[in-house]
Amino acid sequence: MKDLLDILCCPKCRSELIKRNDSVLCSNIGCYYSNTPFLKVNRKLILVNFDSSIIKQDTIINSNASSLVRRTIKFSGLSMFTKRVLSGSNKVSSNNFETCSELLNKIETPKILIVGGGTIGAGSHDIVDNFSNGIISFDIYYSDNIDFIADAHSIPLKNETIDLVIIQAVLEHVIYPNIVVNECHRVLKVGGYIYAETPFLQHVHEGAYDFTRYTVLGHRILFEQFDEFKSGFIGGLGQSLLWSIDFFVSGVFRNRVAGKIVKGCFFWLRWIEKVIPNSWNIDGACGSYFIGQKTTNKHKIKLNNVLIQYKGAQQ
Repeated sequence: MKDLLDILCCPKCRSELIKRNDSVLCSNIGCYYSNTPFLKVNRKLILVNFDSSIIKQDTIINSNASSLVRRTIKFSGLSMFTKRVLSGSNKVSSNNFETCSELLNKIETPKILIVGGGTIGAGSHDIVDNFSNGIISFDIYYSDNIDFIADAHSIPLKNETIDLVIIQAVLEHVIYPNIVVNECHRVLKVGGYIYAETPFLQHVHEGAYDFTRYTVLGHRILFEQFDEFKSGFIGGLGQSLLWSIDFFVSGVFRNRVAGKIVKGCFFWLRWIEKVIPNSWNIDGACGSYFIGQKTTNKHKIKLNNVLIQYKGAQQ
């Protein structure tokens, strides 16, 4: 906790935090949290500015992951086999995380922030296993994988303290993605990197906590403050079609299991996808990814420079 306190800040006023007995308070005497200690769930600090968050305090304290957001915490055995058959392995994500690992290997004792780290993201085990001592993770609900609970719209970390931010399958679940990306930019050191994955052609998941989708180009514009290292799509037309088959059958029978069963019968669509040109897969992609770097360059990318990066089939 002491090492974490050195880089944590108040989510309301961004002042330093102090520990008093077993409580954590804001050091700014004019802040509400200077006299009101931050609450905890299973010893994890709740660092949320509830005045500007859609998440309510009672919701966090009284809810678990399954009731706040519908996520499967862990796959094993038959469930893992079924998931592989239905969705395949995410080699693009795995390769991207290998790239991030190579970048981190050039940094002495790097600090990695995982935004929405309540569950371990697809393909991220290379980072999690090799850099476990430098990982800081948070989510809006309690999990054994996190260090504290927070809202990504106000990340409770001091400026320029992180070497890599990972925000995988998160931006579709926040109200204002641009504010969250600005926060990621703020906490990154100059020269630090960000890795993001966000859906494009996917149906609603996690119920009410699902708001936004991005094309590959729209995703790039979202990260306009960053210099691009690498970007592209995750899951092409076959993967997107499998999502539609799943939801179509589920809707017809009003049963999610029926959708999964029929989806499994069409798993081969993922293989056919491989013979489709990338230009077509980009326009019908399941999701987008972006690896970017924070530099001293103060100006954002020019829109005409973005438009010429379009690689789809509608040129």
